[in-house]
Amino acid sequence: MRQRRPEWMREVELRQRNIVYPDTLRNEVQFWRNLLTEKDPHPALHIVGLLILALVASFFLWIGLNGLLRSVLGVAYLVLVFLAFMFLRGRVRKALFRQRRATDKRINP
Repeated sequence: MRQRRPEWMREVELRQRNIVYPDTLRNEVQFWRNLLTEKDPHPALHIVGLLILALVASFFLWIGLNGLLRSVLGVAYLVLVFLAFMFLRGRVRKALFRQRRATDKRINP
């Protein structure tokens, strides 16, 4: 975290405003970006912590999916959730594409 002092203070202030959705999203994106693109090598403790986190998350995911996949109703539920997700994803992409086209038309008439 070798940033200039004003940049560092700005980031700290932004992290304190973690109340509304855009702020929480910005903070999470910044966290993952810093985690994945840090120029300095990560300490061994960070790597061990991330591995433990990944193992715990995958364990609970495996338990949940294992229970759901054993029943027909569970499989039907997963398929329904997947289809609903794909439907909503398509609607969001369509809306974003429309918005981008409208913005491009305003910039380049």
